[in-house]
Amino acid sequence: MNKLIVLLILVAVSFSADKWEYLEVESIIDFKNDYCGFKVYPQDGEYKKYNLQKSCMEGEWYDDANLYSNALYINGLNKMGADGWELVSVSDYDDSTIYYLKRKID
Repeated sequence: MNKLIVLLILVAVSFSADKWEYLEVESIIDFKNDYCGFKVYPQDGEYKKYNLQKSCMEGEWYDDANLYSNALYINGLNKMGADGWELVSVSDYDDSTIYYLKRKID
């Protein structure tokens, strides 16, 4: 009887567990090729709308790379947050920063 109760609890917990989808976002600042923006992985479906590319030399912040990139990326991350994405982790890789996000699947 105890085994049956444990089995039923495990089944109930597995069906009620939250399911998530994940997104990897690479931020790029490349002044040599005049490219600043986000590159989103996977590169298909609805995720493409999060790709963001701007000229590094446009805008009022072009002479201060840190301020420009911060404003650009904060706006991009806020857009993702409005769609339900949560920031999970951030890591530096070569000349870019990788943001890992998750969103609950209904």
